[in-house]
Amino acid sequence: MTERDERGRYASDHTDADVLAAVRARDPAGTSEVADELGVSRQNADKRLRKLADADCVERKKIGAVAIWWLSDEEKSPSDVTPEDSFWTAEPGSSTNSTDAEQADENLADTLADE
Repeated sequence: MTERDERGRYASDHTDADVLAAVRARDPAGTSEVADELGVSRQNADKRLRKLADADCVERKKIGAVAIWWLSDEEKSPSDVTPEDSFWTAEPGSSTNSTDAEQADENLADTLADE
């Protein structure tokens, strides 16, 4: 059974991190999906998600009668970053691939030459 906090209110069984993880699992997620993931009522999930939206942790869009939630840019973390990747240890200029800057310079030069 859920215990009460120091003010006599029922304490939540889930932290904000738990709610964010439920959104991250679906991203974007409907309110009912978050509720199912946490094992709480839709109303409880909606209340928690609105609180997180007020704190700029998630964003919301209403589509018909359904609210869709997704992580704000501040809450998103890179998922495909591997510290062991050789990218992180390569010396500047050692790549055989052209960089975005080099490609942009080439595109700009081509564009200017066409004018």
